[in-house]
Amino acid sequence: MKVDVKIEQDLKQPYAVVYTSVLTPDLLMVIELLENAGEVRSDVITGKQNDRVFILEAKNIEMIRAEGKEIAVYDTKGVRYQSTKRIYELESSLGPDFIRISKSALVNLKRIDHVDVGFGGALDLVMKNQIHEYISRRFVAAFKKRLGL
Repeated sequence: MKVDVKIEQDLKQPYAVVYTSVLTPDLLMVIELLENAGEVRSDVITGKQNDRVFILEAKNIEMIRAEGKEIAVYDTKGVRYQSTKRIYELESSLGPDFIRISKSALVNLKRIDHVDVGFGGALDLVMKNQIHEYISRRFVAAFKKRLGL
């Protein structure tokens, strides 16, 4: 990939222009990183379980979803933790490996096992720890685009 950098003293905020003939998943990831360059990201979050607080690494998180009034965080072993943060807060802090699949669920792309077409054409996402979650119709296009489908 060819990259040009121009330094202009008059600019108040940097911006990037990308010229391409095709939008690839790698390019989408680079664009997302550029768009979110100023945001605080972390590779860890906290989760509570039985009055204990655990530090959870992003790579070990399988899925985050709303269950009633609680935000549940599932690790790669299927262990459930509770988060005090909202899904959108976790989404903005966890980075590009996580994608929203519904208003109430966020998944780690690297931990998806497969996707089944369910009743009425609904997409049933199965994680490697065998937890299931449906991909909302509203989020299917973004999900497919992110995977390059």
